[in-house]
Amino acid sequence: MQIIFLGTGDAFGSGGRNAPAIIVRSGDSMILLDCGPCTLPGMKGASLEPLKLKAILLSHLHGDHFGGIPFFYLEYQFLSHRDDELVMAGPPGTEQRVEDLYRVMFSEMKDVPRKFRVRYKELQAGEALELDGISALAFQVVHPLRETAFGYRIEDGERVLCYTGDTQWFPGLAQAVKGADLLIAEGFAFEKDIPRHMSYRDLVSHREELEVGHILITHMGPEALNNVGRMGLETAHDGMVIEL
Repeated sequence: MQIIFLGTGDAFGSGGRNAPAIIVRSGDSMILLDCGPCTLPGMKGASLEPLKLKAILLSHLHGDHFGGIPFFYLEYQFLSHRDDELVMAGPPGTEQRVEDLYRVMFSEMKDVPRKFRVRYKELQAGEALELDGISALAFQVVHPLRETAFGYRIEDGERVLCYTGDTQWFPGLAQAVKGADLLIAEGFAFEKDIPRHMSYRDLVSHREELEVGHILITHMGPEALNNVGRMGLETAHDGMVIEL
């Protein structure tokens, strides 16, 4: 399993980092975890072919996590002429929000017949999506005020990757990620208590509960970035590639 970090930033572009977007490759399958606004140019800059994406999995429906999707739709409509189906998976409400965003950003496209197929899959907590040798299990986290947010447990038969999306610490997180080879965990803050977000302090204080092989911190805000040198856990950065 290969993990490519196209975007490891927050909604503010702190540290000049792109909004969340993580490529997961296993065998012939390639999926995308979240899709920030700069994801398509990030893929092209990394010489990754957008047509090879099997699926986009959204952790939640905040703009920094799904605002890049309309650019993929334009790419598939006018440039690369996608033939196979794209799976668009996420929490309840995904289809409406994605289609609304596409129409708002490119209003004329509402009357243009779509030349590619999108299969929306709105998941429930505990539901798994099977994608050509990759299994993605959604687990509920604590982030938006009124909507569902997910983390994902990704397995390819050899390795297990867990991704928290955005969340505060909650008692069920340790169980959801148990046994993962790698946990990609949100660490927006260093020590501050930020509502509905996790901090480096949270991860360190619960480290013994997290029965995972390795932890990588992402989605860092200004306070976290200013204290990277004090962290005892590894941090992700744009362009980082991991062979798991």
